[in-house]
Amino acid sequence: MEQLRQFKAKFGHCAPTKKESEDDFPGLAKWCSLQRSHMEKKMAGNEMGEKNMPDENENRLRDVGFNFTTCKQQREGTMSWEERFEQLKRFKETHGHCKPSKNERTDEFAGLHQWCIHQRMHLRKKMAGKED
Repeated sequence: MEQLRQFKAKFGHCAPTKKESEDDFPGLAKWCSLQRSHMEKKMAGNEMGEKNMPDENENRLRDVGFNFTTCKQQREGTMSWEERFEQLKRFKETHGHCKPSKNERTDEFAGLHQWCIHQRMHLRKKMAGKED
């Protein structure tokens, strides 16, 4: 957990890639992946998920700003609207604006560009009276 805090202090997020973390934070990306796996099992009602991700650990990770959504979920668009909105807020904190590039290659913001395009499209339709 301390390594994750140090990583966040350095990079501004809690989604280390292997490349970002290999020098100063060896094994952190793998550990984070394991935490996401434990949480996924917990959410599915799996007994081992409950054992490996007790509420106390989940809360500590959330307090640090840990993102339990996997990169695969982000790429495939299986994130909820709320999860994407939180991702956009993190992007703005990091970059100072809300226009992620389609070339954004960090795992933390994968798929955010396309989601923003859809949000703007829905807003334009609503403003034009073409959407409920």
